[in-house]
Amino acid sequence: MAEYVQRSCESMIKELEVLRRIKLFSDDEINRIIVVRKHMESKIHNVSKSLDDFKSYISYEKLLLKKIHQRQNERGISEKKGWLDNRILFRITRLYQTAVQRFRSDYSFYVEFFKFCRKHKLNSAASQAVDIIIKMFSHKPEVWILAAKWYWHLKDANRALKTLQKGFTIHKQSIDLYNKAIKLELDQLSEADSDVRSIQEQLCVVKIKTYVSLILRNITDLGDILSTLKIVQDHEILKETQEEISRHVFQNYTMDGHLLPPFEEQVRALEEGG
Repeated sequence: MAEYVQRSCESMIKELEVLRRIKLFSDDEINRIIVVRKHMESKIHNVSKSLDDFKSYISYEKLLLKKIHQRQNERGISEKKGWLDNRILFRITRLYQTAVQRFRSDYSFYVEFFKFCRKHKLNSAASQAVDIIIKMFSHKPEVWILAAKWYWHLKDANRALKTLQKGFTIHKQSIDLYNKAIKLELDQLSEADSDVRSIQEQLCVVKIKTYVSLILRNITDLGDILSTLKIVQDHEILKETQEEISRHVFQNYTMDGHLLPPFEEQVRALEEGG
């Protein structure tokens, strides 16, 4: 353990020398940073290490980075700014990556890692985090939405939509997945070039009809179904889809929003009531 701690501390020497040389931190402050980091390194290399040890180390490094930015701005010091950022961001990313490999059950920590990468434009690490999240937590519907939003952010609309489609084949009763897919189809259509607009429009209508058919087959909550109607109701090209949803609601739900029993049961009830 001592060897790993020593090696990690030695890798920080140049960074600390820069902080001292450009007068962002005093000698006493640098020494305190060394003490804290050595303590943190000892904790995460201990046999009985815990996720909280990694969280504490990550929080400390984030605070340190924030303090560096604050002093750079206050003192007008720009020297080595990008270099220092990269060094500390790399350390935090490495801590996250090590922790998620060792502690696989904490979903919120995985999401925290992804959000950190996204915030600092660490796109490669963010994509890796999304891949791991899908693999580890595919049983959570919100995971598929998180992944789709990320791929959309990367301008990969097709992958975003395929991710949602895969998600609602697993989570057939998740209205959020269906609705997100419909919204992304409409967003993609709105961004289509004029020369392919007509073809994209036809494709969009067909795909949304498919999504709505799945919704009406798998979703029973009236409020959920009406949330889909709200998304499509302002789009003239989806007139038939709007009518299909409305027809389904009036045929299958009572005035107070309860699902009517199957037609055969309704006939049987009338006969028995005779």
